[in-house]
Amino acid sequence: MVAGPTRACEIFYSYAHEDENLRNELNKHLSLLKQQQLITDWYDRDVSAGTEWQHQIDTHLNTAHVILLLISPNFMASRYCSSVEMIFLAVGLAAMCINVLGGTVNRFQLLAALLAATFCAVLLVYPFSIVPLLPFLALNIAIALNTPLRWLTSKTGFDLARALLCFHNASHDAVVITPSYIYSDLYEPGGMGVGNGQPFSHAYIYSNVVSDSQIANVQLKGDWQSINYLIVDANMLKEIRSRGQYSLLNQALHHAIVRIEYGSSSDGTQIQIYQAILM
Repeated sequence: MVAGPTRACEIFYSYAHEDENLRNELNKHLSLLKQQQLITDWYDRDVSAGTEWQHQIDTHLNTAHVILLLISPNFMASRYCSSVEMIFLAVGLAAMCINVLGGTVNRFQLLAALLAATFCAVLLVYPFSIVPLLPFLALNIAIALNTPLRWLTSKTGFDLARALLCFHNASHDAVVITPSYIYSDLYEPGGMGVGNGQPFSHAYIYSNVVSDSQIANVQLKGDWQSINYLIVDANMLKEIRSRGQYSLLNQALHHAIVRIEYGSSSDGTQIQIYQAILM
């Protein structure tokens, strides 16, 4: 069997222009991976003439798999870095306050806030760089967002999760296998899973993969490597793993990793999104 093509990992370089010679040197070390089409790279020198540079930078920031920061004194002194740091610092401090309040019922939230607050106090006495503080702020932001999202998804089911997070970075040409009740949200324009964006034209209901030979043999070519994502609930997962007719989907599951997980397995509301790792 011939292995299907893998999608190259896109790397976004963020660096000070004074350090461009260092970026070029790093690029030489990664040239073999580029020749093998395992990675692609992008940096602000690739902005096309006549286009709005900030829009292109934001676009590639959103689509990149890896954001590589070349930290140096020049980078720390750059205007772009300073503005991003200030925004991140403001959001992080707000998250700390939320976690202090949430710490009355969740000690983990309070612990995260105290860790960041302790490092802030150290910076006031020994000011040197904000960079070591960033992981603590990121932890606070993640925890502060997690609490309301868990509450909202428990109240509204998986709809909110689909609308906000489900396929933010997934290609809309991806092949997605879903339960029947999620299918229309991904396949139809304006569905909960796509909002105002492009629908997933290659979304298929898992039971149809078995009952419709056109899907199994033509669209998927009888090859699990044609599948990019599987959205599964407990019932779908059980059927795929226990019934022989779902062997194609079972193969994809065996070569997939869980990317997103919502709900609880104890009350039957758990939804998992698997991404197949193509060989």
